[in-house]
Amino acid sequence: MAAARTTKNSPERDKNVTFYQSRAEATRARSAWAATQYLPGGYRSFTAMVAAAVMHETARLAKKFNDGQPFKPLPAGAIKRGRRPGPRPDASHLVQQTYSQKPSDTAAARGAWAATQHLAGGYDSFADMVATAVNHETIKLENRHNGGKPFPEPGTENLRPGRRPAPPKDEPAPPAADPEPAPVSAAAAGTKRPSAKKPTGSAKSTTARSSRAKKVTSTDTSARDTAAATHTDNPKPTTRTRSARSPRRAPAAD
Repeated sequence: MAAARTTKNSPERDKNVTFYQSRAEATRARSAWAATQYLPGGYRSFTAMVAAAVMHETARLAKKFNDGQPFKPLPAGAIKRGRRPGPRPDASHLVQQTYSQKPSDTAAARGAWAATQHLAGGYDSFADMVATAVNHETIKLENRHNGGKPFPEPGTENLRPGRRPAPPKDEPAPPAADPEPAPVSAAAAGTKRPSAKKPTGSAKSTTARSSRAKKVTSTDTSARDTAAATHTDNPKPTTRTRSARSPRRAPAAD
């Protein structure tokens, strides 16, 4: 059976979720993701790391407070928005983070938070739950790949959008040397003659015109030679001029 097609307005299309972290925690989490994204257990993107961390925390709360059974999902809009009563906390040291997640997974995580927020070990807000889950996942990556120590910061510049670069590879091997040509015997080298290149294109037409011109010149030369030979072998007879005949003498009288 073919999978259902996800359209722009499909309920399973990933949607953005916002949470807040201190600047130090945000830098530490992104450093852990960047250093382990190509290692076993790493994540292809930072948003994938956050989404996985939220689901791990959702499963932990269900195991701790609901005998491992998932809580009732709480879809978006079920919680009243607005400022909570009491003094407003200082958020000057916090930075806003955003990740994408399927609405069904977000509803399951919100249900776990709403069911345990008044219990010991619960969270005051869903954003606090997400931030704590990210911190737990960061520590897990550090323990697995860096001996429990924070990873060095990759840099202060923003990550460039687009496809990720290919994972680093070992240094390429030096190019192989060209194979040496096979030796040619002396006899073959002495008798071998370079093959003439066959004319193509304009060279063909030039060769044809040259051949025709040579043929015509040869024909004219042969005709002149034949005429000269004929004149030499059969000279034209000389015309002799006849002199005037003298008058006949009259016979002498007896």
